[in-house]
Amino acid sequence: MYVRRVSLRLASEGNSGDLVLKALGIASLVSKFEDPRDVLVSVILLNFGAKRVGIDIKKWFDKIDPSAISSEDSIYYRATHQTEKSIAITLEMFGPPGW
Repeated sequence: MYVRRVSLRLASEGNSGDLVLKALGIASLVSKFEDPRDVLVSVILLNFGAKRVGIDIKKWFDKIDPSAISSEDSIYYRATHQTEKSIAITLEMFGPPGW
């Protein structure tokens, strides 16, 4: 999925808000057709990858979905409110080697 690949590109290419915005937009589109759990995992990986290069993806949510920050049902909200343990498990299962 494109959103997961963006996480890797951020790690290799550095800070790119444009990439994050595109990935969040695509996640928003595919969330209507894909299993929401898959999209959630992708956005968790994107959030982790973005943080590694100093990007806070929450500031980009308003450009995609203004209610995303406060709606607890939102994939974006759930992806950015994971426990450290949950993130570690997601990275171990779905993330690239070395994360």
